[in-house]
Amino acid sequence: MYKIDLHGHNVEQAIGKLTSTIYLAELNGHDVIEIVAGKGTGAMQVTVEEFLSSGGYDFERQRDGVYVVYIAKTRLDDWNIQDIIEN
Repeated sequence: MYKIDLHGHNVEQAIGKLTSTIYLAELNGHDVIEIVAGKGTGAMQVTVEEFLSSGGYDFERQRDGVYVVYIAKTRLDDWNIQDIIEN
């Protein structure tokens, strides 16, 4: 399982890291990612949930600040590699 820890990242950095991690996980055939957003003020949790929802990802909140994302293997074709490089 791929795992990403967003502690110490601002929102912009987190979105870039989420994008690249999900892309790499898909590329390497992984279908589950654990995202650690942390508890904090909740701002990062909102960012993660909005990012995943807008991307159409199936995810669940396992515990405070931790999410599990289930990736459909067919989504890889939807990626624009230039977007990944720029982030």
